[in-house]
Amino acid sequence: MVRHSYMPGWHFPGGGLRRGETPEEGILRELREEIGLTRWGEIMRLESHAMALPLFVFTQVEYRFRPSLEIDRVAEFGFDAPMRPGQRAAVDRWRARQASCARRDAAERADFNRAG
Repeated sequence: MVRHSYMPGWHFPGGGLRRGETPEEGILRELREEIGLTRWGEIMRLESHAMALPLFVFTQVEYRFRPSLEIDRVAEFGFDAPMRPGQRAAVDRWRARQASCARRDAAERADFNRAG
């Protein structure tokens, strides 16, 4: 997670896509810019068709962080590891959005099956 210099709290790294850029290319570019990503293993893309933004989970990450005007701190954690309050809030927001999308997906499937 990253801490921006211009807003409080911890946030998932990321940002906007450039024209013609895939989400995978975009997150790799953002991680290089924000945390100094140098190497990684597997990239897992977690999403639902009802979700606006995917979440990417990386394994075997190596980076060389240097504070910048945008990002002043980086923190690592596993989803089940103890987290600071700001980190927990960001993960809880993401999990709530995922649960909401899952409920919407289930409702859409049920409507489709009833109509079929």
